[in-house]
Order: sequence, then C-alpha cells, then structure tokens
Amino acid sequence: MAEKAVLASADFSPEVDEFEACGLRKCPSERVRPPRVEESPVTLECGRARILEIPGSEASLILGEVLLVCVDDSLVRSGSPDVEALEPLGLLHSGPSGYLFCTAGRLLRIPPPPRPGGER
Repeated sequence: MAEKAVLASADFSPEVDEFEACGLRKCPSERVRPPRVEESPVTLECGRARILEIPGSEASLILGEVLLVCVDDSLVRSGSPDVEALEPLGLLHSGPSGYLFCTAGRLLRIPPPPRPGGER
C-alpha cells in the first residue's frame, strides 16, 4: 500500500480518477460523501473541522473530527483492532529525494496504572 499511497499524493488534474490511476478500488462511505479505499484494512471517515495556517510555512495543520472508524473484521480481536496483525505503516518524511516510511517494529504492552483503591 505504501507505493499506492505515494502515487495517490500526485497532483492529478480534476478529470483524472485517482482511484483508477493508482490501481485502487472504491468502497462507499457511510458518513461522508467521498468513497473509502477498499484495500485499506483501516479507514477513518472524517469531517473537516479546522485548517490552521502555520506562520512562515507553506504547510497547514488540518484538524478533523473522526466520524467513523472502519476496521477489517479479520483484524479485530476481543472487540479491538489487533495492531500487530495490522502491521501499521507510518510516513516519516517526504521530500525531493522521495518518501521515508516506517513500520511499527517492536510493540511494548504496558498495563494501565491502578485506579484509586487498587483496582485496574
């Protein structure tokens, strides 16, 4: 999916179907108008809440409200996403030399602290 995600970031003209150009399939969304990427094991349907301009930069920070989280059933264990089975991918950097992604690597499981009274 990393290669297709990079391809999807291209500056397509409005008449180009980005899904087709990237070899991806559309899946109807439930809460928003734009379709989801069918191949993605996890998708977030978001409503735009606010765009913040960053002074001295061409970049903007976009804050959105997550309206719906869709997780492939094969990745759900005891009602929660199995992050290890998901094998998440993160974008660390993009620039003229290309894109740098990372995988989750080693995960640390730490139990929550006890609640007052000694309960977990």
